[in-house]
Amino acid sequence: MNGKATKSSLSTAVYRAIQVGIGALLMLSGIEHMLDPYDLMSTLHRQSFVPELMVTPVTVLLPVANLLLGGIFVFGCDLPGVYLVSTVLAIAMVVFGLLRILLAADATSDCGCFGSTEGDLIDFNAYSLWIAVVWGVYSYLRWATAASVSSVSH
Repeated sequence: MNGKATKSSLSTAVYRAIQVGIGALLMLSGIEHMLDPYDLMSTLHRQSFVPELMVTPVTVLLPVANLLLGGIFVFGCDLPGVYLVSTVLAIAMVVFGLLRILLAADATSDCGCFGSTEGDLIDFNAYSLWIAVVWGVYSYLRWATAASVSSVSH
């Protein structure tokens, strides 16, 4: 096996591991919110980033979107546009995280991304901004690569 093929397969394995990890975290978040939608609703009310009229629809749709997108990532379904949508969602999460930090004097306040963290072994909420950044960079790179391959093949 030549060096280029080894590098390519290693790069593919790293990308796939990142994709599965992000997908698993998205699914975990979706499951947490489905199990306790009132926790998500109270977090949305407390943080006031979502207009009052949208709190209930977001409480219902966000966990479903997390599960669907996470499943697509975990099972490696390369559907058209999925990485563009994923990039937009990740950017929204990064903006939300930065606003939360800037507007709340306490940068460690609970974002609610992974539900209540009481009694959890790992507090994923503490890392949610970094998870969103990695997710966004990964999704953007996958989207940009797919777009460039698509434009070359036409």
